[in-house]
Amino acid sequence: MASPSSDQVESLEAIRDVELYVFRLRSHGNACAFVFPDATVGVVDWGSKDITPFTKLLDAGASRLRFVVATHAHSDHTKGIELILRKCVQSSIPVEALYYPAIGKPRLGPYDYLNKAAHYAIQNHIRVHPVSVVDFPPGVVQPPPYLARTDSWEVTILAPPSSTNSRHQLTSHWNEKNPGNITSIILLFRYLDNEHASSGRALLPGDATPATLGFAASLAGHYPDLSIDNDAIVIPHHGSRKNWPDWLTQHVRGNAIVSAGPNGRDHPHKDVLRTLSRACAATGGSRLYCTSYSRACREEFASDAPESESLLGHGACFGDIRVRLSRHGSSVVGHDPNGPARRSFGFCSQP
Repeated sequence: MASPSSDQVESLEAIRDVELYVFRLRSHGNACAFVFPDATVGVVDWGSKDITPFTKLLDAGASRLRFVVATHAHSDHTKGIELILRKCVQSSIPVEALYYPAIGKPRLGPYDYLNKAAHYAIQNHIRVHPVSVVDFPPGVVQPPPYLARTDSWEVTILAPPSSTNSRHQLTSHWNEKNPGNITSIILLFRYLDNEHASSGRALLPGDATPATLGFAASLAGHYPDLSIDNDAIVIPHHGSRKNWPDWLTQHVRGNAIVSAGPNGRDHPHKDVLRTLSRACAATGGSRLYCTSYSRACREEFASDAPESESLLGHGACFGDIRVRLSRHGSSVVGHDPNGPARRSFGFCSQP
């Protein structure tokens, strides 16, 4: 994993707006963190055993973790969560709770990372809390829960629905498999004291399927303040075409970020990259960012590159990405300096 550049992790006490970090993993995984103005932190997924970037946040002055979230049980989102909890315990950093929609396999095995993280949390008196949005009785819309809230901002859970989550939880235990992407948590960060309706909002959908995304959009339709319009979105399922419904494009009002491993065959998919680059350009001043250089970019643009440019190898594109979420909109204020030549031949630079 690439470590944040020196200008990415400043003293957390100097942060005035909420910031979102999306970290580059060498594997096909996801790792994000919210940094709040009071020097508290919220972690969303950690699909690597390398937690160096997280350690840098602690070194920068993190006072406590408001939440650690596993959006779902798959290893590319949970591999490093136990290590993060261990680091906090060793460093005497309080952790308020570990959240997840559905736990992994019923038997502890070498790849049951979420189970092991939950077991460690219980042993160390960290609250373990499964979460979902209550959708029963049918036809009754319940207000969604939130992970953290202050007088000025909130991190809300928009999915998965409880009925779907429970069904897949039981089925996965019966078949000794991890619950699927349909159980993925969808999170919305928003300012409560904001006059600009869609500004300063970040949508983190994990690996949510179109069905789960549809539920979140429908729920938000009942609560106008929870609109999924956003100006910072971490693209679902690392940019897979299957998990990007066309209707979601209209809700992208700012910067879009793809958290994906280097040179994945279909993650991200070129159709998703093309759609997002156009959507971002249409908003004016926004851009599409990828944590790693993708195969889709290589195949589409390598023929236009100078012979001296080694576009065929693995490497970071924008690397780790730091997004400032203000009440007036999101702005990318930091990313690794690796691979600048690659960006000239990627979808991120296309109108």
